[in-house]
Amino acid sequence: MNHKMSAIKLIEGFHALQQLGQKKLPPFPVAYRVGEAIQKLESTVKDIERKRRALVKEYGVLSEDKIKIEVQADRMEEFTVKTEALQISEVEVDVPKISIMLFIEPIEPAILSPLLGWFIVEVEDAVAGQ
Repeated sequence: MNHKMSAIKLIEGFHALQQLGQKKLPPFPVAYRVGEAIQKLESTVKDIERKRRALVKEYGVLSEDKIKIEVQADRMEEFTVKTEALQISEVEVDVPKISIMLFIEPIEPAILSPLLGWFIVEVEDAVAGQ
């Protein structure tokens, strides 16, 4: 099921999926769909992260201790504009939705919220056969 979302929402959702995948003994359909979604989204998330790192390299300079890259004040505004553009850029994801009714145990709001609407949905919006 294709769904368009911002890059930052995708990254937040991907991290929530990883947290959800670490729960002990979820119902099989939940574990399967979470694993499937993580596999499908991983390359897109890595691509966004590569683009972010490229911006840091382009606008930053290596610190004196050579441990980190810092963006200087005179380049910060342009760097911020470019990183914000990356964050709000639209990506299309193809992940089957899953019914919230398949979750037996409660889900923490910090995990549930980034997944609502595009991965976890009401029963009638879920993929048939779940």
